[in-house]
Amino acid sequence: MPYGVRATAGFGAVLFSLASVAIGVAAGPSAGAATTHGVSMIGVSFSPKSVTLQPGDTVTWTNNSGLTHTVTADDGSFDSGSVAPGQTFSHTFSTAGTVEYHCSFHGAAGGIGMAGTVVVQSTAPRTTAPPVTTPANAPPPGSATPTTAPAAPGVAVTPLPSAVPPTGPAPAATVADAPATAAQPQLARTGSDSVALIALAAVLMVTGAMAFVTGRRRSRFDAPR
Repeated sequence: MPYGVRATAGFGAVLFSLASVAIGVAAGPSAGAATTHGVSMIGVSFSPKSVTLQPGDTVTWTNNSGLTHTVTADDGSFDSGSVAPGQTFSHTFSTAGTVEYHCSFHGAAGGIGMAGTVVVQSTAPRTTAPPVTTPANAPPPGSATPTTAPAAPGVAVTPLPSAVPPTGPAPAATVADAPATAAQPQLARTGSDSVALIALAAVLMVTGAMAFVTGRRRSRFDAPR
């Protein structure tokens, strides 16, 4: 096969490889993906009794006892019905807040008997730097500080000695002298990254296919007749 044809075919293979990598990255899990938390029904209790999670997370209860239980919210927002030994029940929490639940067979609302709690945390608030307050009697920026005291009646005014700048090198600033910088909030990842990667993969695949077809055609024309 002529060198030009081999080079064209190799270029097409490289483009196909890059397209595959882009598609794999776009299909990977995004940051902040939902999590599933497990709660076990042991005897006549839930373990752990309290679960803390983020909005969008799911809790799966597994009956590991020899009794039939239920997972019933105190506010009536969900009810599993009878969960036989070995069976599971799952519920996804999308709203921040505290949800108390119980087993209708071995407990009651209000944390009585076989009961548990799910704490759904809210999104952390954005932090801002505290406002800077300037004293009312402070001189305006850029104005010179007076070096003489106000004159009293009948008293001669003596100029105050001005400060002599030090002749030695200025002391090096320490880390403690540096002003604190408020931490910038991290932006959540959106789906635009995946869309861009998929579009790039499509362009690379089309270009690679064209290069491969061009190489095949050239090989046909260059083949000895």
